[in-house]
Amino acid sequence: MKSSKPKFHTRYNPPPSPGIVFEEPTMTQQHFRDECDINKIVERAIRTGDTTVFTSAQRAEFYDASVITDYVDAMALIDDVNDDFNSLPSTIRSMFGNNVKQYVEWMSNPANWNQARELGLLSGGEVSATEPKVRESEPAPASPRERSGADMNKAPDAGSEPAKT
Repeated sequence: MKSSKPKFHTRYNPPPSPGIVFEEPTMTQQHFRDECDINKIVERAIRTGDTTVFTSAQRAEFYDASVITDYVDAMALIDDVNDDFNSLPSTIRSMFGNNVKQYVEWMSNPANWNQARELGLLSGGEVSATEPKVRESEPAPASPRERSGADMNKAPDAGSEPAKT
């Protein structure tokens, strides 16, 4: 029985197939390498003081989010807006490209409110640009740690309603 040794390949004894060979020209544009190298970008920013490459192309926008007090309120607002948009007729939704974001942006512009009234999206005094609508949140139920041990072990009364969670 002949034992075969595995072949060991080196630079001087290459394997029979070198692998994949790409013969087409590369699509990589090497003349952009200095513009894409982070080290060169930071060096240029330090040298010239130009930090526009580190900021967004769009101007920053700030909104008054004080009317939304917590995550639940924010999600409720988003759900309400989605429900309002989805309840519109398809012809009106198509005016906004079936996109809730476009609908909200259009409705947020006071210049569009007259047209919104004509379309039936607003009624007379429904919108107030100065008074935001604040929704009162319910207090959170007491956690098990805040309840006494006797209350936790006590069985509910037969006539009582189940606790809401």
